[in-house]
Amino acid sequence: MKKIILSLFTTVLFLTACSSDQKKVVIYSPHADPLLESVADRFEEETGIRVEFLNMGTDTMVERARSEKSKPSADILYGGSASYFAELKKEGLLVQSTPSWAKEIDSSFVDPDGYWFGPMQTPAILYYNTNNIKPVDVPADWADLTNAKYEDKLIWLGTGGTINIFTTVMGMNNSAAGGEEGAKEWFKLLDKNVKEYHQNAGISYQAMNSPAGGIGMFVLPYIADGIYNFNYPWAIVPTKSGVINIIDSVAIVANSPNSEEAKLFLEWVGSPENQAILAQEFNRMPTHPEAIENSPQWMKEFKLASMKVDWEKVALELPKWVKAFEEIRSK
Repeated sequence: MKKIILSLFTTVLFLTACSSDQKKVVIYSPHADPLLESVADRFEEETGIRVEFLNMGTDTMVERARSEKSKPSADILYGGSASYFAELKKEGLLVQSTPSWAKEIDSSFVDPDGYWFGPMQTPAILYYNTNNIKPVDVPADWADLTNAKYEDKLIWLGTGGTINIFTTVMGMNNSAAGGEEGAKEWFKLLDKNVKEYHQNAGISYQAMNSPAGGIGMFVLPYIADGIYNFNYPWAIVPTKSGVINIIDSVAIVANSPNSEEAKLFLEWVGSPENQAILAQEFNRMPTHPEAIENSPQWMKEFKLASMKVDWEKVALELPKWVKAFEEIRSK
């Protein structure tokens, strides 16, 4: 019996030692668990590096990274708009990197100084109910949403990251042309054209499918899902200035405890092979041209250009414009 106990104790010690010796990378991410599990399993299988991920909302991820600045626990921040990463870059919480795939994607998906990178894109688009709106009557561009002919035609989201980024980009664009008062006037006209605001995307979809459904705005993967998989009577508005492409970013944390493993993960996670798998299995649109060619059909067919967006400025001005639009809506 003593020999058996000793044998079991030795085995436990051996396994503990092996576990502690295994290389690892710690990831904070707002992505859903199934996507993270897929990434973790395949990365460990290919590299032998264990992945420990903590799933949390983007705001929580950012605040946790800030609170751990003097002694980081995470190696990688994976997911969230480039506007968040622009803030973290400015605060010295990210480190410069040089993944090879960054040279193969459009420069708009990469921080010009090499602090964050976009392995996935989430275009925010205008779409409309084809039963109620004719193609010739859709807005030519985002600025046309304030045209009086769209009064009571807009079905709009009232909250959330996508609408906040839309609000900020529109505020920035319109203030560049007509000052802050001009931008606020644009929002007043937009608000006048909104038939109803929804706090939930699912309810917004129901409204867009109803006889009152007109013109809405949301991210492309969900709209494409409605068009291709559920045969909703929707079509995408080909806005002249392009789409507001929300870049889903990844970066290495400054002074991370497992920096070499973090570099390997960054190189792997943005590879065209991984991007294509996430496109096929999780409907996440890649940024790498090779991955797009191996993605679902709707991703291959999407040809609208991306609007040029200064994400650092978005991060700086977002609270101001969100507050301004909320005050207009509440009157």
